[in-house]
Amino acid sequence: MSSTPSSSSFTESWLPGPQSTSFYTRLYTPPPATPTRALLVFVHGYLEHIGRYETAHSRWASRGVAVFAYDERGFGRTALGEQRSAGAGYGRTGGGDARMGDLEWALRYAREEVKGVPMFLMGHSMGGGLVLSFATRLRSPPSKDTIGLLSGVIASSPLVRIVRQAPSSLFLYTITFLSKLFPNIQLNTPVQDQDLSHDPAVGPEHLADPWMKGHASLEGIVDMLSRGELLLTEGHRVWPKDLPVLILHGDEDMINGFPTCKDFFDILQTPDKTFVEYPGMFHDLMTEPDVKERYFEDCYSWLDQRVPS
Repeated sequence: MSSTPSSSSFTESWLPGPQSTSFYTRLYTPPPATPTRALLVFVHGYLEHIGRYETAHSRWASRGVAVFAYDERGFGRTALGEQRSAGAGYGRTGGGDARMGDLEWALRYAREEVKGVPMFLMGHSMGGGLVLSFATRLRSPPSKDTIGLLSGVIASSPLVRIVRQAPSSLFLYTITFLSKLFPNIQLNTPVQDQDLSHDPAVGPEHLADPWMKGHASLEGIVDMLSRGELLLTEGHRVWPKDLPVLILHGDEDMINGFPTCKDFFDILQTPDKTFVEYPGMFHDLMTEPDVKERYFEDCYSWLDQRVPS
C-alpha cells in the first residue's frame, strides 16, 4: 500500500483489493476542529473517476462527514495510473461478482479506517445503480453482515434503465450470451456530453479529461444494464426494511431514465424512502447551475437527520 497526503483535504492511496487488483483511493477527513459525525463511501459513474468529485467530497468533509472513494476496476487511475495492477486496462471491469466484491471490500476497508460513526453508501449514475443493487443482491457478494454495516443509501441519477435505445429482453439475452464468450471485447459507448448539464463548460471538460475514455468491456456493459432490470423485477421486493434510501433525479435526464427510476422508487418496499425530483434538470446534478447547491444540501440534510446528535 502507498499513501500520499494531498494539498487538499484528502489522502490518496493505492490499496490491494480483490483479485490482486490495486485500487486508487481517496480518503477525505474533516478538519481538525470539526468532529467526524459520519462516514460516506462513494461510487462514481460510468467511464468516470473520483477526481471529478474533489470539490463535492471536500465539502462533505468540511461538514464532518469523512468520505472514502475509489476508482472502480477498469476506470480512472485504477485502470490507467502508473501503479495499476498488471493486466489492468481501461474498460476491463469484470462482471457482477467482481463489482460487488470490490464494493464490499471498499466498505470493509473504510469501516476499519473510520470507526465509531454511522456509515452511508452513495453512488452516482452507474454507481447509483450499483449501490441500489448492492443492497438487494440475492447472493454473495455482498454478505448480509456487510449490508448490515450501512445506515443509509443515496443514489444520484441512478441507472435503472438508460434512455437512448433502452434494451429489449432479446437484446439483453443476446449480449449476455456473447459476453460469456468474449467478455473483454471493448465497445465504443461514450456518454453524450451535451446531456450531462446545462453548464456549457461541463461537456468539454468531460471530453478533455485524460482519465476518461469512451469505451468499456462487453461484460461490464451487460452487468450494468442487467442490474437495472433486476431492480425492477426482484430488487424492489428485497430491500432491507431497516435501511433508509434517498434517490435524487432530474426529470429531463437524457442518459438514465427518470420515469423508470421513479417507477422503481414507487414499488420499493421499505418504509424509510425519499425521492427528490429536480424539474428541468439533466443528469449531472452536482454541476447543474440552478440546483447544485440545493442538491448538496438535500443529500447532506437527509444524511444529517439519520446521524445521532
